Amino acid sequence: MKKNIIIWGFIFVFSLPISSLGATFEAVNEYTLPVGKTVSDNLYVLGKEIKLEGQTSGDVTSFGESVSFSGEGQKDVFLVGADVKTEGAVREDLRVAGGSVLVESVLGGDLIAVGFDVTVLPKTIVAGDVLIFGNDITVSGSFAKNVRLVGHTITINGLIGGNVTVISGSKLVLGPKAKISGDLTYKGSKEISMTEGQVMGRVTFDSSFKPPYNIDQTGHLFQSVIGFIALVKFIGTLIISFIFVFLFKKSSQEVVILSLGSFWKSVLWGFLLLVALPLLALLMIFSLIGSYLALLLIVFYFLILGVAGLLAGVVFGRFLRKLFSKKDGGVLDPTIDWKDVLLGVVFLRLLFFAPLVGPVIVFIFFCATLWGTFAYLRQRVWLDR
Repeated sequence: MKKNIIIWGFIFVFSLPISSLGATFEAVNEYTLPVGKTVSDNLYVLGKEIKLEGQTSGDVTSFGESVSFSGEGQKDVFLVGADVKTEGAVREDLRVAGGSVLVESVLGGDLIAVGFDVTVLPKTIVAGDVLIFGNDITVSGSFAKNVRLVGHTITINGLIGGNVTVISGSKLVLGPKAKISGDLTYKGSKEISMTEGQVMGRVTFDSSFKPPYNIDQTGHLFQSVIGFIALVKFIGTLIISFIFVFLFKKSSQEVVILSLGSFWKSVLWGFLLLVALPLLALLMIFSLIGSYLALLLIVFYFLILGVAGLLAGVVFGRFLRKLFSKKDGGVLDPTIDWKDVLLGVVFLRLLFFAPLVGPVIVFIFFCATLWGTFAYLRQRVWLDR
């Protein structure tokens, strides 16, 4: 009875995000959703070159080197890539991030864009609010509500129905087609380049604005701070995972088998292990003898957490290769190679930034790997005595 309660409690905790995810997953080098085709579920695409030209009824999340969206999205669309271009219609929100971002879409919700160069073209129509971070930002088109822009060089050359807030490290230019119905609040070191009558509301210019860093270096900040931290974390995780797997290849393969063999059972027991061990250690602290055992238990707990964190990407990579490989015939090949490490670490890291589903998937695979790690150590230390 208690076991059933635990299992159903676990299912209930995860049923909200997971049951709503009737989802289509694609992990390929090149992916195209052709014109005329409709994906009725949520769509998650991982690949190098991605072209979304058809229709989607659910949310869209896409990570790739080159990502283009020219179809029609009924719900939210989230795109990440080195080069991102959108020309399609989105009924709800559009969120894009990349080195170069080009937006020419009709949106029923908000627009959030982050990139080194962000360009919003004249045919763009946004019914919601707009938030853009970048180095060079050019905003054209028609915007019904408020617009917030933070960057180095910013040009506005469209129609804005709400208020505009701008933080610029270099200059703000209002082009000949710019017209702001609300107020304009500008924080920067240089005067606004504009003509009379372009702003219907009040214009506020704060030349004394002093950011905590030199905002003239916005482009360099995007590259050196955000990019550097993300790159160091990614490369560090990748290198350590490679070293660990190839130093302990046989052990890593056994952890993968134990994690994926009975996957949802591993997820369940991994979740319970994640919660139960620190609670057990806390209870043991209150006794003299138990306090020493609690210390050992805490050390063991953080040890398996660290190992599971390193191997979760490997488990995910082996899962993806099995899922999309026709050679396995549904049988799990225990052999691990560099492709599993690279594929898993990269895509699991990218998935973390996907809204809602990303962190859930990362957590699920972490729990499965945590149990696989514990089960392996139990076999080696306890059962093989």
